Amino acid sequence: MYNINSSTVFRKAAEYFLQQLSTPRYFFATIKKLLFPVAVFTALSASAQYTNCDFKIKTYENLCKKAVKSGISVSFVNEFLLSPKAKKLDLKSLRLFQPKMIKTHHANEKRANNSLIKFIPEIVSHLEEFEEVYDFVEAKYGVNREIIAAIFAKETRLGKIKPKHDAFIVFNTLLLKTKPVSKRNKRLIQMAQKNMISIMGFCFDNAIKPANCSFKSSYAGAVGIPQFMPQNFRFIEG
Repeated sequence: MYNINSSTVFRKAAEYFLQQLSTPRYFFATIKKLLFPVAVFTALSASAQYTNCDFKIKTYENLCKKAVKSGISVSFVNEFLLSPKAKKLDLKSLRLFQPKMIKTHHANEKRANNSLIKFIPEIVSHLEEFEEVYDFVEAKYGVNREIIAAIFAKETRLGKIKPKHDAFIVFNTLLLKTKPVSKRNKRLIQMAQKNMISIMGFCFDNAIKPANCSFKSSYAGAVGIPQFMPQNFRFIEG
């Protein structure tokens, strides 16, 4: 009976494989076998064409139809709703949307309003630094610049508060996890749909791929220094 050392067997096998792999003919044959399945998968993925709004997630079917009706291509909507981004959930944001948090939000709103006086020096500096921008906005929309600056200060402290959420993920979570059991919930679902369609529409119009279509937002999905909701993107100029 022979006493065969398993480590020796594996070492010899590895040496043989490497020796064979060093032969050009064998090397290219091996690489071909390894890469062929990858090439087939890539070709199939590249040739995939989405032509309808059929989804396993029924909630997406209604969303897709509305998005296509708004002018977004069905292929782009499918690509977006089947992307890794659509698989992510923002449960912290969802928790803050719950009815039990309403009193907390009202208290925070009141505290933010009362604290504005502390930011007057910063508001004055901001008005001076961006005077040309405020001149343009005030003349075009007829809104006093001090009011605009005060909104900026309240919402994000003139841009110093950095958003930690992603707007699409916020609304996607709200859409998927909210049951239409009350008037409030139904309004939240409609809001989620409108904002998701607006985000997809903005990126579609500007040739931004779903993977790169990201808007940092508050827990409620509001974006930018003034905290606009994405459904208002249609009013953007310039």
